[in-house]
Amino acid sequence: MNIYLVSYTPTNDLESVIINDRIKSIGNFYSYKSHQFFVATDLSSAEDVYKAIAKNDYIKTTMLVVSINSNVRMGYWGVEQKELWHWLEQMQNKTEK
Repeated sequence: MNIYLVSYTPTNDLESVIINDRIKSIGNFYSYKSHQFFVATDLSSAEDVYKAIAKNDYIKTTMLVVSINSNVRMGYWGVEQKELWHWLEQMQNKTEK
């Protein structure tokens, strides 16, 4: 399992709903901030995640997919909500198995 951060800027409300649904359909997700999600998925690359979300419909939507997998335990740091740290820890544990 791999973990990605997906951030996008929708052009309208319908686009936002569709993209959110596609993100949620590819794996376990954590809604981070408006139009930003962490996703734990079996997809193997940021490109695969992007293509699963954008398909052919939203290739012009501003979107960034970043892999946050790391060989270093806790390869992320900062100040955030406890729920996010808990979700990341759970998903990191799954990727190690």
